[in-house]
Amino acid sequence: MGKRKGTPAEPADSSDREEPSPRKKTAKSKATGRPVSENPYVKDNWTIHPPTLLHRDFDSQQSSKIAAFDLDDTLVKLKSSSNWPVDANDFKLFNKRVPAKLKEILDEGYKIVIFSNQGSIKQALEGKASEKARGRADNIMAELGIPAHVFYATANDKIEDDLFRKPRPGMWDLLVREHLGGKAPDLKKCYYVGDAAGRPNDFADSDRKFAEAIGIKFMVPEDVFGESDSKKSMKAPAGGPNLNQAMSDAFNELASLQERSGGNPFGVRATKKVADIIAGFPQQITSSSMVKSVAGVGKSSLAKVEEFLSTGKLAALEEAGIKVGPSAGDDASASAAVQFL
Repeated sequence: MGKRKGTPAEPADSSDREEPSPRKKTAKSKATGRPVSENPYVKDNWTIHPPTLLHRDFDSQQSSKIAAFDLDDTLVKLKSSSNWPVDANDFKLFNKRVPAKLKEILDEGYKIVIFSNQGSIKQALEGKASEKARGRADNIMAELGIPAHVFYATANDKIEDDLFRKPRPGMWDLLVREHLGGKAPDLKKCYYVGDAAGRPNDFADSDRKFAEAIGIKFMVPEDVFGESDSKKSMKAPAGGPNLNQAMSDAFNELASLQERSGGNPFGVRATKKVADIIAGFPQQITSSSMVKSVAGVGKSSLAKVEEFLSTGKLAALEEAGIKVGPSAGDDASASAAVQFL
């Protein structure tokens, strides 16, 4: 990766900070032309990089070998039944083997780095969402008990040209340029581990593409730690009734729409699988938390389940003029969907 040329950055709005430090020249992304950082400063041991980056070095060791990890659904999972962390203590380990495996990786001479998208923070780098996310990382690192460097990309997916949000390699670029103690990474000995691999059950493929953009090996959490302690399968008895007909119909229609629109084949298969899971679920689904821990139901699918439970429909189908549930005229489906409103 070539060194980017530094250019003067525009002054940032410092109304929320006292006595900002002098401006530094900052590198720009060749892909987007956006600055890598704008006047970084330190707060509560975290380095704040406006507009969309946070990081903290928890005494990580320097090495040309980088073992990099995603955070959620890779090192930890949510402890609560919510779809997103409810507070700074809302986490549990992916499985019991994680701490020992990370210490083994350290003993092999690797620098451990965590790269995580945290889009709920957006550009409010000192806001409540940021405070919760930073506190949560502090608590996770305390439980893991290992030295590591944590990077948060804080833009959401609506900011298409953000430099740092995975799968763009901006977080890696900053690590290499400023936080390896002058060492060059040995890409053949570096790797990245994440759950967004584009598999049929995955919500995205951004982790795999992140590793590809860097040029390093990619693995999923199960390759490194084994199976998660919390994922489970739930099936209705063979030949049993579909207790969630309207919802499963909606997901089947969504899969068909994705297929007709030339969608990602992985995504189409994932949606079809979720439709089957919903159809075979042994209870009427009244909360997304009921299927949160079911193997095959990822973050994106959980959001759609929540959407259907709240509205009785899926916006993507409505926009395409496809009616399901009450508006489709099926009395049985209508009755089921109304219970979700």
